Amino acid sequence: MRIGDVAPDFSLTDQNGNVQTLSALCASGPVVLFFYPAAMTAGCTKEACSFRDHKADFERFAAQRVGISMDDVATQTEFSTQHGFDYPLLSDPAGVVAATYGRSEEHTSELQSHHD
Repeated sequence: MRIGDVAPDFSLTDQNGNVQTLSALCASGPVVLFFYPAAMTAGCTKEACSFRDHKADFERFAAQRVGISMDDVATQTEFSTQHGFDYPLLSDPAGVVAATYGRSEEHTSELQSHHD
């Protein structure tokens, strides 16, 4: 994706079992998507906690934080509960959305095999 491109819509399930679409999220204001390879790994936990800890910075711009990984819903639930995340964590188990947003198939497969 390039600056100015329209973000492709998607539907993914969050850690609470609710289907979220980008278009519905955007109807409530700006959305900041961040992709992380695997829940509960050191680097990804640090990244996700940073989004949690900087909530006020995002609120100044009325921006919603949304995390996406290839983890299943149960793992997203555990990750969110363990760290008290107050934003959606979306499950993209096949890496389809990640690929749409610029992840190569090779990179997506690498993340999946590393995570398994």
